[in-house]
Amino acid sequence: MNRNIVISILLLVAFCLTSTVNVMAKSERKKKKTEKVESQELTKYEKLFKDKKVITAEGLFTLRQVNGKVYFEFPKTLLSREFLLGSTIVEISDNGNGLVGQMPYEPMHVTFTLRDSTLQMCIVELLANGQTPIYTDSKDENTREAIRKSSAPAIINTFKVETYTPDSSAVVVDMTAFFTEHRDEMNPFWGPSKRTVEYGRASRAVKFKKELSKIDTIKAFENNVSVVTTLNYDQDIVVGGEYLVAKDEPVTAKLNRTLMILPEEKDIMWPRLADPRVNINTIARMNMNTKVDRAMKTHYMTRWNLQPKDMEAYKRGELVELIKPIVFYIDNLFPQGWSEYITAGVLEWNKAFEAIGFKNAIQVKPFPKDDPNFDPDNIAFNCIRYAPTSIYSTVSGPLWADPRSGEIMTASLFIFHDVLSQINYGRFIQTASNDARARNMKLPLEVFGEGLKAMVANNTGTMLGFLCNAAASNAYPTDSLRSASFTQQYGISPSIMDELGYNYVAQPEDKNVVLVQSKIGPADYYTVQVAYQPNPEATTQEADYEIVKKWIAEKAGDPIFRYGKRQRLLTTFDPTALPNDLGDDALKASTYGIKNLKYILENMNDWLDSQDVDFEYRNVLYRYLVYHFEQYLFNVYINIGGFKLNEHFVGDAMPSFIPLSKDLQKRSLAFVMNELKNMDWIDNYNVTKNLAFDGSQARRILQTYLIRMQNVTTELFITKRLSLVAYRDKDNYTPKEYLEDLYAYIWDSTIKGRNVTEAERIMQNEFIRRTRDLVDFNGKKDPFGQVYATTPQIPSEEEILRQIKQMRNVEIPTEMRFVDNALKTNLTAGFGSRWLVENIAVDNTNHLWNALYGKVIKLINQRKGTGNIETQAHYDYLLYLINRSLKKAPKW
Repeated sequence: MNRNIVISILLLVAFCLTSTVNVMAKSERKKKKTEKVESQELTKYEKLFKDKKVITAEGLFTLRQVNGKVYFEFPKTLLSREFLLGSTIVEISDNGNGLVGQMPYEPMHVTFTLRDSTLQMCIVELLANGQTPIYTDSKDENTREAIRKSSAPAIINTFKVETYTPDSSAVVVDMTAFFTEHRDEMNPFWGPSKRTVEYGRASRAVKFKKELSKIDTIKAFENNVSVVTTLNYDQDIVVGGEYLVAKDEPVTAKLNRTLMILPEEKDIMWPRLADPRVNINTIARMNMNTKVDRAMKTHYMTRWNLQPKDMEAYKRGELVELIKPIVFYIDNLFPQGWSEYITAGVLEWNKAFEAIGFKNAIQVKPFPKDDPNFDPDNIAFNCIRYAPTSIYSTVSGPLWADPRSGEIMTASLFIFHDVLSQINYGRFIQTASNDARARNMKLPLEVFGEGLKAMVANNTGTMLGFLCNAAASNAYPTDSLRSASFTQQYGISPSIMDELGYNYVAQPEDKNVVLVQSKIGPADYYTVQVAYQPNPEATTQEADYEIVKKWIAEKAGDPIFRYGKRQRLLTTFDPTALPNDLGDDALKASTYGIKNLKYILENMNDWLDSQDVDFEYRNVLYRYLVYHFEQYLFNVYINIGGFKLNEHFVGDAMPSFIPLSKDLQKRSLAFVMNELKNMDWIDNYNVTKNLAFDGSQARRILQTYLIRMQNVTTELFITKRLSLVAYRDKDNYTPKEYLEDLYAYIWDSTIKGRNVTEAERIMQNEFIRRTRDLVDFNGKKDPFGQVYATTPQIPSEEEILRQIKQMRNVEIPTEMRFVDNALKTNLTAGFGSRWLVENIAVDNTNHLWNALYGKVIKLINQRKGTGNIETQAHYDYLLYLINRSLKKAPKW
């Protein structure tokens, strides 16, 4: 080949190579330049998540979890919409501090607004502060504008807007701090818990450990989003404000914070106006209008939004399905055999819904195992949870309602493991005289299940929006509760919403008598009708209420449908509306009940010696027997000075109040005094000799009726209630007649010249002490005054065990029980609890006590030196007390 040709080829190749390299270099420079341009063009939204591990949950909002942070993409279309924000316990290191599934606090009613570059969280209404929200149904624009300005949402938190979503439809905010900080209104600790009551009653102080708290998971659903957070605390537990029993005790709680959207204004359930004559829970709003010359408090019934799928078929009287039935999910972790009875208790209410034309209104399903959309910690699901703790009860969980309409949004129920003991003890003490199956430390499943069904049915009523009806059982004749045919047809009460125990009236010889109210009664059918039966012809709330009011008026004179409110502390006036009572005659019922207690006590050892070898079971059982005796005694005692109270509208057959008859009050005093004088049976030595070392229960009970500061709720020397009766009914039992009768009972043996028993000596001694203090002979004042009576509560088992611990001076068992009573009452006239009654001015009895004191002095002086040695010494001591009090007093 020609040398020049070779050189030319080589040069050409070199040129091509150079050109290729140049082109590649230029391409690489262009690529880097393009990448640099692209990098510069990343949006703020892209920068937040690019090259990071992002967990996304899409639903009502889009949530993104990135490097321990949680971002909300809050749609601008949801600004100013209203939400409920609440907290649920998912896990906890010690269920003595809280329960899995528990929602410790009322939800926050919130809304969100956007201002400049900040998303603001605002409180719409403070649901838990006792204030009544204001609104107006007036069409007057001035009033509406004034209401708007006077009830603007308060800002409680702000979140910096990090950026917008690519389509600008939502703002992106970092809400990590909100969910990982301690918030008083969303913390896991609420009220009494096992850890705070196991020492009697203790207080808790917690220290939040922010450095150990973190975001766990995020969840998003159609109508709510949730953030699960692990929070850590150290807690101190102090008894009596002085004794530190736990110091820096670690507590870890995993909480699910849920933000649930409420219906739009146009979709809000049509509220039904409430009526105080029916046991239905309510929400209240203060209406500012000029229809009447005052602001009007409007009460709406709290209820589920149950609407027929086919309204025309419903109008024709057909049984119809609902658009959205109530669905309860049952925990799969309940002990074997429990779920069947729990389900039966819930579905028992379907009978009442069928009566108003609703088919399958309530449904029960087990926790789904393979449904990714099911989450028991999501408030969109109504759950019945198993709580493996030694707490002694069932507790209706939170019932969240739309504060604008009363629509129940979610409800739950906790069934504690130690409901076993609650049912066992109650069944034994109240039915063992009649039912041999109850005479065991371990109840047969069908017996336990019957009690469990009854408790669940009662709690289901609460979840439907119903209140306790304490007067229901008073509608049935007491002797009918001994009848097999009557009780099998009607049960032991017209309502399962009464606070019922078991049929303690049934005697050993009564066969096939119903012993537990496990079915709803006629009053429950009526309550469901009033709350849930539609009125499609009504076009306004007022028109709807006019129809409902007619239903109520038709039943107003029938004791079967009478509503008796729960009574507490200073508001206990009505003996016909007490918890744990039966029948229309307390004297008869208590006579039967006490007779049964005596029978049980006499046979307790024979029934239990082979089972309860260490007497621990009988230690607790015996104290329950004693407290049931006190309850039966109290049920009669409260007749003295009692009224039958009713919510009364114009035209109703029952007046607002009916004083109990003089005859009934006098017979009640006779019953109480006879029992107090003859209680030695309760100290049965054959039983008590093997139990915890203790003194006489008979003498302790006697003191509660005699000695101030022991139990002023049952003090025989109180005359305030009687003064109120006499003030309202001039021909009724007066304080003068009562005190004369009381004098005759206490001094009966002395008057008749008999030897005085020990019980009578105690009574007479306290009569002298109380009389001299009341009439101020020796210058002393009664620092406690006279107070109203309240129902003695059967103690929770932890209280009994605490008493045993004190007597034995041993450590309290770790399986201590407690009852967490979280009842909230609305002290509003007509709704909620009853008002206190101011009747101080009508109780002027010192002159009566003064006369009795002189009468007693003459009597003792006549009887001194008579009777046996103990009687003579007793009179000498009484004269000593009298003479000491009369040093500067006039002589008789």
